[in-house]
Amino acid sequence: MNGPELATVMGHGKYRQVEVRRRVDATVEDVWEAITVADQVQQWWAPGQIDACEGGRVKLGDDGDACDGDGPVLDGKIKVFIPPHIFAFTWHDDYDDAGLVRFDLVQLADDVTQVTLVQNVPSKDAVPAAAGWHELLERLGQYLTSGESVSVPEDDSRFRALCATYEATIG
Repeated sequence: MNGPELATVMGHGKYRQVEVRRRVDATVEDVWEAITVADQVQQWWAPGQIDACEGGRVKLGDDGDACDGDGPVLDGKIKVFIPPHIFAFTWHDDYDDAGLVRFDLVQLADDVTQVTLVQNVPSKDAVPAAAGWHELLERLGQYLTSGESVSVPEDDSRFRALCATYEATIG
């Protein structure tokens, strides 16, 4: 994955749009499997289940465990499932479409894929959302590059440092 490019946060008012772009050294098919196959997702994000079809469930963070460290459990529905390019799901059924998470994958070269993640979040959550997705996509890239599990860090120092960076950047 190339460089520590910061997420883009746009908008004013009730919601902000967080967008994170990363180039990953992997085929689009490998990235697709890493984000849509539960056995692979648990290697870089969290354990859970993914019913890989439009209308299917996405549940990450089993048995009451947080989905990512101490983040909220993800228990949503797949809204768009277009292999191997677009994967969009709600974070939780109780959230409106502002909680929609969308991964767009574009193959740039034989083993290079552009990953774009977009989520609309309440304005008050823009900083932690940007920091969280930034860190998560770093772990995705590490997993795809190494082929080895990348665990959630024991401490949250990386997340806190990213929050400070985003707070200074977007306020």
